Amino acid sequence: MIRVILILLVVVVFLLVSALPLLIGEKYVWKNNENRQKEYALKVVKQIFYMIFRLTGSTLTVKGFENIPDKPVLYVGNHRSYFDIVSGYIVVPGKTGFVAKKEMEKIPLLRDWMRNVNCLFLDRKDIKAGLKTILEGIEKVKDGSSMWIFPEGTRCKAEDPTELLDFKEGSLKIAEKSGCPVVPVAITGTAEILEQHFPFIRHYLAVSGIDLIENSHMGIFYVQGEDLLGEKLSKLATLYLLALKLIYDEQMENVSTSVNVYTTLGEIQEKLGNYRLFKRQPAPTDIRRTLALLRKYQIIEPLELLDDLNSKSSFIIYPCINVVLLGDDVRALLKDFDDDSEGGTEDGNDE
Repeated sequence: MIRVILILLVVVVFLLVSALPLLIGEKYVWKNNENRQKEYALKVVKQIFYMIFRLTGSTLTVKGFENIPDKPVLYVGNHRSYFDIVSGYIVVPGKTGFVAKKEMEKIPLLRDWMRNVNCLFLDRKDIKAGLKTILEGIEKVKDGSSMWIFPEGTRCKAEDPTELLDFKEGSLKIAEKSGCPVVPVAITGTAEILEQHFPFIRHYLAVSGIDLIENSHMGIFYVQGEDLLGEKLSKLATLYLLALKLIYDEQMENVSTSVNVYTTLGEIQEKLGNYRLFKRQPAPTDIRRTLALLRKYQIIEPLELLDDLNSKSSFIIYPCINVVLLGDDVRALLKDFDDDSEGGTEDGNDE
């Protein structure tokens, strides 16, 4: 149960923390390079999904992988859990996207990431709109991207894992019209990872005044409560986030396995100083506020009390920093800050 709560927190933090880099990337870095944007987004999502799957403590067994053709295909699978999608992205090779419910397009942040990893939103109630989505899927296949579809249209909650819902009409049109191979996929055990824990989690969260609610029509779970509103990142917090990403990438280039990455406040300040972003150093109060915020969202873990900050104060940088842009893009963005910046960040205000 603790693992499930941790997974949900990782997903929420990922969406919250990734929102700003995603929007900045679209505006400044990828505005003239859609393919670069989609390649980066797919890489990040696969890394996050792999990390999430490892957090579950589950074992992933794949049979028949060698039978997947070395070209775009249509994966057709049964659907019992949100983890079917996690498994689908981390297992299959190459560019991949999913055909999702039209209702998913209404969810902020999530819809942006889904679009950037080749997902399509199918409206089964509108024949004309549905046909347009199918045509988009055909074009994606022709452009080299495989597609996943769950022809049941929604998650099957039957106790018998071999029981299927009726297939929705037109589920195989992408393969029929594009001529790509169909790869049937049978997925088992994913509901045990997540959905079967929800009844207990509802009671657990209710103690803290948080409600876990299922919207069956949209096919999502969400939480609501009085204390769940997020915070905007100040300019200083944004700059620290980008500097931490550069430091993390530099250290990870020199190791062959996943290890803890450490840095110091002095190293962060020096990294930003190289871009001449400050006319004067931020006030200690603003630095503490910024570090506390990054700690709250599990980007860093201070190894000393924030009240005793100095240049040697050290931190662990957590792997979820990977939701931030690639290293070259971070450097380009920091230079852009340099061009636009007047250097005053000590007030910690949003800009």
